[in-house]
Amino acid sequence: MDRRGFIKTTGTLIAGATFAPGALAADRDASVETETGGRMMLPMNRGWLYSRTAEDGATSREFNDASFERVVVPHTNIKLPWHGFTEQDYTFVSTYRRHFRLPQSAAGRRVFVDFEGVMTASTVWLNGQRLGEYKGGYTPFSFELTPHLDAGEDNVLAVEVDSTERPDIPPFGYEVDYLTFGGIYREVALRVVPETFLDNIFAAPKNVMTQPAVGVKCYLEHPANTNHEHYSLTAEVLDGDRVLGKIHHLPSLVWRPTAACSLKKRIISLAASGPRGSVYEPAGFPPDQAWPAPWMHHCSSMARPLASVWMVRV
Repeated sequence: MDRRGFIKTTGTLIAGATFAPGALAADRDASVETETGGRMMLPMNRGWLYSRTAEDGATSREFNDASFERVVVPHTNIKLPWHGFTEQDYTFVSTYRRHFRLPQSAAGRRVFVDFEGVMTASTVWLNGQRLGEYKGGYTPFSFELTPHLDAGEDNVLAVEVDSTERPDIPPFGYEVDYLTFGGIYREVALRVVPETFLDNIFAAPKNVMTQPAVGVKCYLEHPANTNHEHYSLTAEVLDGDRVLGKIHHLPSLVWRPTAACSLKKRIISLAASGPRGSVYEPAGFPPDQAWPAPWMHHCSSMARPLASVWMVRV
């Protein structure tokens, strides 16, 4: 399996999917809406409007973007010839804008925008509200849109992309012997999730030379007023359809709120051991029988609220 295929089938994208026709108007011709156990992915690669400048007011909702160029991401901030150019040709600040309406299926759920890669620094606005800046062009990042969305109305996502060589952002700051270019050069999508969801998981092999096991940490996020007593977590080690190990946990102990907003984020390691403050230390899956090294298998983790199920495969 190549690198892209591996990433798409791991916990990075909370993979495993069924497919339905695209929901965002600009993506209906070539993309698909993906939903898995309560998590919906809406591609946003088409329908972007682009300007090579950062005009005053260009990130506001009411800005007239009729003169912007219509582009598809992945996108480079400027097309360059094979020869006869320097880094100064692409080191400037540009603006991307994307109009969209949410589908009715997103009502009452939380919405994030996921960028897989933007070179080099990205400041993101929604409907004129500044969401924040992300520094770095080689790693993905996300912002939550939920508080600033207008259901049933035209929403405007604006991104100011700084492709200059800034000393506060690696690899700049000293000497760089390669070109980085600029723009939204990887895909973009909206991620629609329930109020309580698995934000991420981390699975790692343990004691591979003695008693092979897998330790799993689940990053669970939910609103502060949610009654978490109705939730449980289950992790399984699978060899195809065969279950090699399974742990079930009722996270009814300590849930501590984060500093941001009114959310609570928990890190729970599914294991036989008890809690240590806000983190459950992994004890791993004791194998029922001898089986090959744990990285040869899938690990499934599920959070179950009442009748709904979210599943993550890594």
